[in-house]
Amino acid sequence: MKHTSTVVLRDAGGFLIGWVLLGIPLGIPADMAWNWLGFRLSTRSLHLSLPKWKTFLYVVIITAVGLWVDIPYVNFIWSVDWMAKSETFAAEMPFALQLASILMPTALLAGANFGLGMALLGLRPGKSLRFSIPMAVITAPWAVLFGPYLLGWAI
Repeated sequence: MKHTSTVVLRDAGGFLIGWVLLGIPLGIPADMAWNWLGFRLSTRSLHLSLPKWKTFLYVVIITAVGLWVDIPYVNFIWSVDWMAKSETFAAEMPFALQLASILMPTALLAGANFGLGMALLGLRPGKSLRFSIPMAVITAPWAVLFGPYLLGWAI
């Protein structure tokens, strides 16, 4: 009797192609929705009455700024081999340092939210500060930091 073995190879190619094809059309609206939620939560205590177009414009601008902050942050804390058979994220530094490094994009986002709050929303510096810090903490790239660990991609 002849015995045969079967090997199942898991390939991330389909995931990566799907991410490339659907990541932009689905990822950016999801990011905008998260930024809108952060905006609503951050402005709740300030009792602001803003037109919908101003809220939408704010969310669009801060999403674009967030992309410019998040992409270098990914490359700073992870060495990603996008061309491998399966996605691998090798940590560029110990986890404690990765965790401390989240302060860098959070501070950049806080500065962007502070300036944009004053320029677009017309907030005074004190109110803009009370708005920008929670907004930055909520919208910081936490998924970039914890995602590869939670999904089992970190090596």
